[in-house]
Amino acid sequence: REKLISNNSPLMHVAREMADPHGLGAMVRQVPCGERCANRFLKCVEFLESLNEPPRTGCLAHFTSSTAFAIVVVCVILANTAVTIYEADVLIQNQSTETFTWLSIAELAFSAFYVLEFLLKLSVHKLYFFWCAEWRWNVFDALMAILSALSAVNSLLESVSGTNMSFLRSFRFIKVSRILRGLRVISFVRQLRIMVSSIVGSAMALVWSLLVLLIVEVVFSILFVQLVTSYVAVNPDAPNTPKLLEWFPSVAGTMICLFGATTGGLDWIEVHALLEPLGTFAQSAFLFYIAFFTIAVFNILTGIFVEKALHMSDQADRAVEYMKQEREDAQDLRQICNRIDFDGNGRIAWPEFEAYMQNNNDGFARLKACGLDVHDVHEFFVSLTSGQPAESVEIEDFIHHAMRLRGNATSIQVKSIASQMMRVQSEAQSTMMWKLDTMTLQLRKALATLNTEVK
Repeated sequence: REKLISNNSPLMHVAREMADPHGLGAMVRQVPCGERCANRFLKCVEFLESLNEPPRTGCLAHFTSSTAFAIVVVCVILANTAVTIYEADVLIQNQSTETFTWLSIAELAFSAFYVLEFLLKLSVHKLYFFWCAEWRWNVFDALMAILSALSAVNSLLESVSGTNMSFLRSFRFIKVSRILRGLRVISFVRQLRIMVSSIVGSAMALVWSLLVLLIVEVVFSILFVQLVTSYVAVNPDAPNTPKLLEWFPSVAGTMICLFGATTGGLDWIEVHALLEPLGTFAQSAFLFYIAFFTIAVFNILTGIFVEKALHMSDQADRAVEYMKQEREDAQDLRQICNRIDFDGNGRIAWPEFEAYMQNNNDGFARLKACGLDVHDVHEFFVSLTSGQPAESVEIEDFIHHAMRLRGNATSIQVKSIASQMMRVQSEAQSTMMWKLDTMTLQLRKALATLNTEVK
């Protein structure tokens, strides 16, 4: 949460590095107009980072963000999945690419629904639809809506006028890719979200694991190709030479053979028997490869993936628990505020808050249960009302400020307070110097006037 508040995004970090004369900016300044472009880029990024979507109200905004709307979208996606599976089975059984009329109508209906969903959300969020935390999913939705519209236009033109728009037939894969949209709609399912986050978070680990496997396969493949080459060159007419050349034809072919021997594609005992004419060294090297690959490489890579998945799962659990605790504390504070608000006007005044804390023995305990360790009631209320205890404060503002006062101060908050104190000190010094200069000037004028009068 503090990282989000600090507005320290990767794009902002890059922009600041480009504008920093001691960092990446030192290289940028060597390019003609590089400093000016870097400063403008930093201003643009700061402007974009400062953009926040205002609260959306109205019937359409509540409808598109409601649970009922999400359930409808999920049902439509599941129906689209069922129709796509049924259509694929029918086409392969009939060995034809011509689909039924009702399937074409269903496809048009699904395409129209996806376009309508996109237009509704775009009309609510405007361009903020593409500048938010879920912008990747939103861009994917926009792409799906556009391709769905093109697919529907293609189907209509072919059915009405018989026009053959073959260049649009490549959009048929969209019927399968639309199913992926369900991940966004059902992202509120916690277990699914953890699984998807673990898979995405393990992408780089997968790349490095494949690189390690490739290196191991290449090293052993070169060894076995050299051994087979030496044997075949001396024994070209041996009965097992064709089999050896079939399983070890090249480095790439040998890599496939070794990979199959360790993953179940081939029985490794057959390969071991085939290498018997090459001698004990070849068979021992192959056994070492099987043991090394099965015991060391596979287990280490599996451990890396499991550790990464557990780390992502632990992060997701902490985030979920944190948000859950935030909602519970806010709800408890709202109940306390409703009890404090005796007149029911939606505001809390100092007399109401003081009376509640004095007349309720469990008032301090309730606040402490919400993470607010209150020792001085008056000081606490003053901190919530900007130093004006005589005025009242809205219940929502009371909850918002109280939530920020929970727990101990973080390093970011301490740094922020120190920066504010330094800024106030600097402004106070500037004001004092200005007043001192003004008083000195006035004193000089008064002395000059006095000297004139004396003369």
